[in-house]
Amino acid sequence: MHNGENGRGVTFVGEEKKKVKELLKKHRINVLASDIIPLNRLVPDSRPHSQTSDNTVNDGNKTIMDDIDDDDNDDDDNDDDKDNIDDDDNDDDKDDIDDDDNDDDKDDIDDNYENDDKS
Repeated sequence: MHNGENGRGVTFVGEEKKKVKELLKKHRINVLASDIIPLNRLVPDSRPHSQTSDNTVNDGNKTIMDDIDDDDNDDDDNDDDKDNIDDDDNDDDKDDIDDDDNDDDKDDIDDNYENDDKS
């Protein structure tokens, strides 16, 4: 007789089989099998192997270093590029805007508003 250990089913023979049928009719559950199967039984792991293996990465021992300032590094050349940017180019764009046009538009709006008040 198997007792449900390691995922195997419980089997009954002879007199036990008759008793199981009687209890099934009365309780609608196999009470005898339920009493035999231990609560702390072992059940085989039926998951696919890909889910049972440890797929985690241990990054705890690694140190990430972004910038290292060494005199021997050639990365210092990048700092020179920042100094060569001509900030005056941006100022020229501001000078190209004709502020007088904006003032004319404001005057037109004010004139229209005054005309609406008079009518």
